[in-house]
Amino acid sequence: NLRHIALKSNSLPHQQMNKAFVSLPLLQTVDLSQTNVSDQMLGVIACYCEQIKYLNLCNSRVTDVGIISLCQGPRNCSPDTKKVTAIAKSLVRLKLHGTFVTAEGLQIALLCMSNLQELSHSALLYALGNMKDCNSLTSSFCDKNGTLLLEKKTFSLKHVMSDDFGCFVLGLLSDARLITHAVKLCPNICYLHLTDLTHVEEDSLLPLLELDSIIDLTLHFEEKEDVNFYTLIVPLLVKHGPTINTLRLRHVQKTNIAVIACLCPELQILSLESNSFYSESNPSYITPVKVEPSFQHLKVINVYNSIGGNLQEHISYQIPADNLKLLLKSPPLEDIFLICQDALIDDMLIEVANTTQLKYLKSIQFMLCNNITIKSIWALMHLRNPLSTLSLMDCQQIT
Repeated sequence: NLRHIALKSNSLPHQQMNKAFVSLPLLQTVDLSQTNVSDQMLGVIACYCEQIKYLNLCNSRVTDVGIISLCQGPRNCSPDTKKVTAIAKSLVRLKLHGTFVTAEGLQIALLCMSNLQELSHSALLYALGNMKDCNSLTSSFCDKNGTLLLEKKTFSLKHVMSDDFGCFVLGLLSDARLITHAVKLCPNICYLHLTDLTHVEEDSLLPLLELDSIIDLTLHFEEKEDVNFYTLIVPLLVKHGPTINTLRLRHVQKTNIAVIACLCPELQILSLESNSFYSESNPSYITPVKVEPSFQHLKVINVYNSIGGNLQEHISYQIPADNLKLLLKSPPLEDIFLICQDALIDDMLIEVANTTQLKYLKSIQFMLCNNITIKSIWALMHLRNPLSTLSLMDCQQIT
């Protein structure tokens, strides 16, 4: 009756594991990440574990051959090699990050796994963007493997990701020009994690406006890209802000935290990494009604900046005091991580402690915040909250 199994070992005995999977037909979630799982073992799993919905193969040596086995089973499993396996129809989540699967293997998975909602792999955006029509790869796949030709116009994916992990050509897998076709093929995207984005133009992100809603949005741009918050990010927040609960931005210029507060009322997690020249302009021109910006649901704040740069870079990374206070005044705040924020002072922290009480605060991490002293830290520590982590690194006035 076992439904869930997770293994972690680089020396799994394949013969015994094959026998084990034969006797576990009711499995629904299988985690074989960081193991020596083989393509042949996936063929056994496909043949005998037909109800699996979640399969994690991250950081293993699985190849495209293993994906084909999941889709049609091993050659000796069934005489009908033109039938897509039951597991291919059952799988909802498939994690392949850090494997030897190529973009072609991802395309095969997309074409055969009709209910797949999450497929994690660095080359996913590349695989989608280069699938000019859904049948181009299928025809080749059928010629080589005798698999059923599936005619599909769109895919069920809700999670789409990209990064340049394992790629020898910078920007190949995370080319912003691939977004348009990816959105056409996957109109139900809700969770979008695009990192190392290159070739960014003013209209590169406009296709994302065609999506119904985005819940989790990660946009990490390459440092050389000139990304303006108002021209590229704000249109997305105007459309999707009401549904976004997680927002992560990297290497964006002129980020306005007050605008984010107005456009993303349900935001729970905000991560700002190496964003520069923060804007203080009034967000009233964006919101038709005069609303005082505030975060009512924000739980996690992460502000990362490069360390060791010159004075000009240091200044460009500073969040204005009013916007920093706006972040810290969120009533349900649980986790604060700030690096190199000169506007953070004792008076600000004490005011926040007195007004919001930070009843849910669990973790505080300040690094190179040189204008706070032990006075404000004591004020935070004496609040009635579940604070369990306090990290103060290289804050000059704390001795």
